[in-house]
Amino acid sequence: MNSMNSATAFRFLILVIPEVLVIFRLFPAEHPRYGKPKAVALETQEHQSRQVGQDRIVESSEREKDTFDKFLSHELWLKTHYQSHDTTSGYDYNHYRPAYKYGFDLPL
Repeated sequence: MNSMNSATAFRFLILVIPEVLVIFRLFPAEHPRYGKPKAVALETQEHQSRQVGQDRIVESSEREKDTFDKFLSHELWLKTHYQSHDTTSGYDYNHYRPAYKYGFDLPL
């Protein structure tokens, strides 16, 4: 009789457990009316950080444009400097232009 009870209990569990799991899967994890507060907060933070990052890119690109414009305004002087010092190297000014630009961009 004892073996009959354990077999019956085992069969009952085999039949009931999958049904209970299916029923629990049908329930939403969080109430749809309130949404997912943690996910919404994370999305808001990510959006704000992206906006700050985009603002920094715009600021840095404007700064780089200003720096490049200043470099272009001084480029005639830099070409003159090249012609007076580096003409024996066999390279033209465009070969040395990145070095002049790098030196121009260095902070004082």
